[in-house]
Amino acid sequence: LEQVKAAYFDKSGFAVRGLAVAAEEITGAIIIPRSLLLAADSEEELALRLAIERRRMLEGDGSFWAPWIRILPTEEDLFRCH
Repeated sequence: LEQVKAAYFDKSGFAVRGLAVAAEEITGAIIIPRSLLLAADSEEELALRLAIERRRMLEGDGSFWAPWIRILPTEEDLFRCH
């Protein structure tokens, strides 16, 4: 994962979060471990998985995804930027 980094990008005058290349030159594929992917077979399943993880985070049960959930754009951010 040293080949990518979290970064902000300008989109129509607004800063949006994303992944950027961390090195000047990439040699080979960028491999992201499956354990770092929150994946699902459908949008509905993904929304449900995210809601479950957010609830765990808010209830203090601890979620592996809490750091990522905390930086997700708010509904206001989405309306302003998209």
